[in-house]
Amino acid sequence: MNDDAELSSRFAALRREDAIRAPAFARLLAPGARPIPRSRLWLSAAAASVLIVAATFAWRIELHERTVRQSLDAMPLADWRSPTDFLLDTPGSPLLRDVPHIGDPTLNEPVPAHRRGQERAT
Repeated sequence: MNDDAELSSRFAALRREDAIRAPAFARLLAPGARPIPRSRLWLSAAAASVLIVAATFAWRIELHERTVRQSLDAMPLADWRSPTDFLLDTPGSPLLRDVPHIGDPTLNEPVPAHRRGQERAT
């Protein structure tokens, strides 16, 4: 029990020392009571700069998307041609577009080698 009493008295002494060093609460609430540290001012300026840059990028992206939307709305979808549309024209594409007729005698007819080159040229 002696240890508990000693420990309590030491904590009470520490509380009294802290109370002496601590400023009054009303004085802390007064305007201009504490100066703002420079590190906090720099941090606030950096945060404001980051927000301005982010807002500028967001505004520019929105402006670009709005321009793209307006240009797509102005052009009908049926008139649009892909810039790489020519890549879809392969040598055998006419055969892929046609539907074969069942019972067509030319379907099973082999193409002679000398005519294969002529078909590709046309």
